[in-house]
Amino acid sequence: MGSRFNGELNQLRQMVMGYPDPVLCFNRHGKLEFSNDKGHELASHLEQEFFPHYADVLTFLVDQGGEVQEAYYCQNIGYHLTFTTLNGCLNVYAKCTEAFRKQREHHTQMERSFLTQARTIAMISHEMRNPLNAMLCSLQMLLDDGGLDSTQVRRLDAFREATERLMTISNDLLEEGCIEEGKISIEQVNFSLPEFLDSLWQIFRPQAKNKGVSLRFLTEEGLPHQLKSDPVRLSQILTNLLGNALKFTPTGGKISLQVYSGERFEDNRQQLFFEVIDTGEGISKEKLKDIFAPYSQASTSWKNRAGAGLGLSIARRLVELLEGNIRVESHLGKGTKFQVELFLKVGEEAPQRKSHAPVEKELFKDKRVLVADDDKLSRGLLMEILSNWGIQVFGVSNGLQALQMMEVQTFNLVILDVEMPELDGRETLQAIRRHRQFTQIPVFACTGSVSIEKSDRANASFDEYLMKPINLNELLHLLKIHLQVSPSTGKVA
Repeated sequence: MGSRFNGELNQLRQMVMGYPDPVLCFNRHGKLEFSNDKGHELASHLEQEFFPHYADVLTFLVDQGGEVQEAYYCQNIGYHLTFTTLNGCLNVYAKCTEAFRKQREHHTQMERSFLTQARTIAMISHEMRNPLNAMLCSLQMLLDDGGLDSTQVRRLDAFREATERLMTISNDLLEEGCIEEGKISIEQVNFSLPEFLDSLWQIFRPQAKNKGVSLRFLTEEGLPHQLKSDPVRLSQILTNLLGNALKFTPTGGKISLQVYSGERFEDNRQQLFFEVIDTGEGISKEKLKDIFAPYSQASTSWKNRAGAGLGLSIARRLVELLEGNIRVESHLGKGTKFQVELFLKVGEEAPQRKSHAPVEKELFKDKRVLVADDDKLSRGLLMEILSNWGIQVFGVSNGLQALQMMEVQTFNLVILDVEMPELDGRETLQAIRRHRQFTQIPVFACTGSVSIEKSDRANASFDEYLMKPINLNELLHLLKIHLQVSPSTGKVA
């Protein structure tokens, strides 16, 4: 008899747990005794907002016994509440109002629609990166080869500038999608502040010179040389701000990046300010209040509206991820100042790295590298770069072909695109690691994805990650390390 009763009780409990509306049970003091799956959110509201204001009613209902039933309507949570009492407990049955149900369904549909659109944009942007990467690499190789007259160089430079603009838009769209879905992670690595600023200087100095704009980097004496944070995210923030300043500052104007310190804290954090100041067209008060909103354009001039209007929105959200602040001051017709305030840990002093030497073909003599990438353009360009450095390079279009080639030939290094048909980069890596004869071969990941999560880096166990478009100096540096060749000095031409 007892087991039958317990079985029926459990069956009843399961029915209540699966009931589509909230069902709750409270004691006479307003503390929750039982709730089904739908009632948890409502329980918190009743305990914190409803019962404290209706304590007398609660006591009265419980004391009256099981025949008492009262109904209330909570407008702010969209439920009709029915109270019944039994054995000194208060039972609450909640029925969602029709208006609230429709509002909730509409909100859910809007969220789904937004995520679908964001993922579609991200997918299209990702697919754009491979051909854009191929175009940029090809243009750079053409310009580096020399033998071009001034007109040809000017036309190729214009082509490169347009391609870089498309790549920026693609990156921004991908980055916005990653932020929306919470896929952005913050690294904590040591980096050199002077080297970091120099890399920005090398990027923007020729652009400012070509436009006839004065560019200055001003740093306060006594700044820490080493910092510990995410230099990639910091670079994205300052690149967006400097890029905007350059876009909106006319020929003859001035731009400066000023870096200075503030308070030093006991936990080894340093307050730092990065200010980007320009003498451009400025921003109106009406535009200024929405300047960090997605797809907002600071300028109404069509000649300056190049981009998706995401740069400042992304900068603000990255600053927030770094637990900092971003501020803006602007006067129409006079210019704009953006200030980024960050609290970064001071890093450990690192030995100075020697610069790279010009690449000699004898450097990689007898080295064999396998490249697997389903995009023909990207694969061909990477193979050409490696071949120009004297490497014997072989190419395939997917991971399965890579494994088949590794069975019959010997390679010193393998470069895998992360996303490929048949067998993608991660699956191919796992298959390589399972073969005892391949365990010592370094494997690089090559990807056009803007963000690679730390968990992916840790779990996949690639030896290195190459981001498209590939930085030739970085690639050369990594090849020297993993192919164990003698280091040299200079930069890739």
